[in-house]
Amino acid sequence: DNYFCNNMNKYFWLAAIALLCARQANAQKYDYQWPFGDGHTIANGFGISLLDFNNDQVTVSPFAETDPEMSNSGSFICDENGELMLMTNNCEVYDRNFQVISGGDSLTPGITFNTFCADFGDYPADQSSLFLPAMDNDSVTYLLHKDSELSDALQDVVSQHFYLSIIVRKPNGTFYLKERKLLLS
Repeated sequence: DNYFCNNMNKYFWLAAIALLCARQANAQKYDYQWPFGDGHTIANGFGISLLDFNNDQVTVSPFAETDPEMSNSGSFICDENGELMLMTNNCEVYDRNFQVISGGDSLTPGITFNTFCADFGDYPADQSSLFLPAMDNDSVTYLLHKDSELSDALQDVVSQHFYLSIIVRKPNGTFYLKERKLLLS
């Protein structure tokens, strides 16, 4: 019982922090562009598309041809002007040009990463990452992400670890992953 209460207490505080950050960020444009899709050729009807909420209208357009997929395990964040800044598929962290940022490879290590990221270009666990802006420093972005392990029947997903990665934008506009902390294990 005590183990359960201690873990629930940790999850409560993580959720409270995430909600507080999200509430403070709601007037910003951190979610004005949504990348989605798989990374094959646009000419064949595939590729990464961009759902754009800027300019008081919603548009969908082809965005990129690239190998990584942006599916249910991924997350993204825009800058304060609503322009796509960072994204992840929980395998790696990319800038808006799909370049892996410095230190952003091997994001969520473990057997699921080893099995799926290299072979399929995507992490198979839904809703396993979330970007949050630092409210006190516009050059810092937080990424909350968890690992997952598929059961033998490939039906259940169990998380073993919960991470906080700190991403910093340099003065030249490039990004690097400064630190990855294990929050829960």
